[in-house]
Amino acid sequence: MIRKGGSTQRLADAKVGLLDEQWNLEEANRLVRNALVEIDALAERIEPGRAGPLLNEFERDIQDGILLKSLVVVRATCEEYGRRFRALIVEK
Repeated sequence: MIRKGGSTQRLADAKVGLLDEQWNLEEANRLVRNALVEIDALAERIEPGRAGPLLNEFERDIQDGILLKSLVVVRATCEEYGRRFRALIVEK
């Protein structure tokens, strides 16, 4: 399923990157774990009403990359949501 916003661009980028980067489940897990550690630390400094929905969105979007078996999408999703969580701290 393609959702609005960044997901569409990530999926388009993944089509280009699918041939460039082999799927590696261990690397994907490492990227997601690192992103979740950062998000968890940042979420403590953000209103729960804003952090919770963004975390849910991250979980849905990261599934796209895993289902596509695309490290490009997984990496882009982790980077994008790290930026989005950091931006919420700046706004606070």
